[in-house]
Amino acid sequence: MKAVIICGGVGTKMWPESRVSSPKQFLPLIGEKSLFQLNWEALRLKFSPEEIFLQTNAQQAEMAKKLVPEILTENVFIEPEMRNQGPATGFAAVSLIKKGFGDEAFMLVQADVLRKPEEKFIEMMNMVGNLSENSTDYITGGMVPKSIVRGVDYLVKGELIKEENGVKVYRVADYIDRSEEEKIKGYLGSDKLMIHANHTTMTPNNLMTMYKKYRMDWYEQLMKIVKNADI
Repeated sequence: MKAVIICGGVGTKMWPESRVSSPKQFLPLIGEKSLFQLNWEALRLKFSPEEIFLQTNAQQAEMAKKLVPEILTENVFIEPEMRNQGPATGFAAVSLIKKGFGDEAFMLVQADVLRKPEEKFIEMMNMVGNLSENSTDYITGGMVPKSIVRGVDYLVKGELIKEENGVKVYRVADYIDRSEEEKIKGYLGSDKLMIHANHTTMTPNNLMTMYKKYRMDWYEQLMKIVKNADI
């Protein structure tokens, strides 16, 4: 399994502390370390530096390497331009395919989220990594909200698929866009509603097969990157 830390936003919700020159994921919000550093340290419980990749823009890649010198330059994927989550995930997938990891699970890890306790996060990664290498399902993550959280999307839990060491995997019964506040309120307080945490896990090849089926426009552009000699 491979981990891909993704960052690139400027954290406009935390302005004026977060700016283009100092995005929130690189600020020391928790003690003396940034969220980026804390996520790197959590991933190092399972992965070597060779197994951790960074996807971002050129400016933030330099910021990240100053905070974490053991980031390998050859493991940094520079996005050609800022896009939304779908194309960005696809860019991570095709970048891994070019490195020969098309059939190995990867998880997209957002740099601006604090994950505690780290050991439970790693247990979750172990389970979903095994699942994704033995199925073609799109696997993602969520957390139970205590109140409405704006600016995020939601999932509704379906049937329980698997449980291991306290980690539970469910079918997604429904996806709720952040704009559907009345629908969100209808599920709030139940054990069904979850905030979508974007813990995307699949093999790169399976993800591209899914894009080919549902988003041919993304697939065609991303496959041009695979055929290009340089990432």
